Amino acid sequence: IGLIFNTAEDKDLEAMVAALPTAARVIIPKAQSPRVRNPEDTAQAFENDVRVHQAPSIRAALAQAQEWPGLVWVITGSNYVVGEALAELEGIS
Repeated sequence: IGLIFNTAEDKDLEAMVAALPTAARVIIPKAQSPRVRNPEDTAQAFENDVRVHQAPSIRAALAQAQEWPGLVWVITGSNYVVGEALAELEGIS
């Protein structure tokens, strides 16, 4: 699987990362909400894993995910990230 993941600043990042399933790829996007962590901060919790990529937006993360068409992608973490991704996928944004 592939994960598009980021979380709010007030959440336990290390615990959330530890609970994630092993993924072939992880994309950490910057979300529009100011409550969501910077991708750079979230990426540090993955300890420089080469499977982890950052994206400047949710839209860019969704585009990056298409580079690995054989993966099933799960969008998770903050409801802000999931909601923004759903809006993009539904063409509402």
